[in-house]
Order: sequence, then C-alpha cells, then structure tokens
Amino acid sequence: MANAASKRVKLAVEPTADVNDETARVLKRTRSAPVQWDRVALASMHPMRVAIIMVLQKNGTASAADIAKVVEQPVSNVSYHMRMLRNDKVIRVAAERRVRGAIATDYELAPPFRG
Repeated sequence: MANAASKRVKLAVEPTADVNDETARVLKRTRSAPVQWDRVALASMHPMRVAIIMVLQKNGTASAADIAKVVEQPVSNVSYHMRMLRNDKVIRVAAERRVRGAIATDYELAPPFRG
C-alpha cells in the first residue's frame, strides 16, 4: 500500500467566468511565481495551520509566540506548523528582532496569499 503522504494531487487552477475578482487577482499573481498548489492544499488541511493563516491575514505579521497567545496553544506546536507553512511557501519571514538575547522572527503571508 502506498504511503498517503507520498501521493501527489494535481490541482488545475485556472480562472473561469464564475471566479470572483479577488480569486482571479491571486491567480494572476501566482502565474509569475510558481506555487505548488497540491502542497498548499495539503498544508492548509490542518486546523492549526488554518488558524495561523487566519491570524496572519488579520494582523499582517506575527511571531510564533504572538500566534500561540491568540490560538491558546503551546509555542512549540505553533512553531512546528509555521515551519511546515514556511516550507510550503505559504508564509515567509517578514522581520527578525532581538528579544531578551534571542532572535524573534515575525512572519507574514507569502505574496500569492496576501490580500
């Protein structure tokens, strides 16, 4: 039996007449920067990742600690899911700053997914 994670889903993403303007605008931008839509779809299936995306849509940028406070989950759990989203190019590093001797990283949605 094949591993479910190894299966790749091919998504055909082309604007049609019934697509709203916002979706058409996002699709137009993604043509210049290739996005692996199958990976994005798989990445966004987890409820924690959906929550992270929603927080970043609302706030623009946030660190893992900021998001952990909002979703009331451990920072380690949020950081793991943010790493998965970053690997799939759904989010990207917006800024890094020093906080009490450590480096805090703020993230934002990657250009194809910003509003």
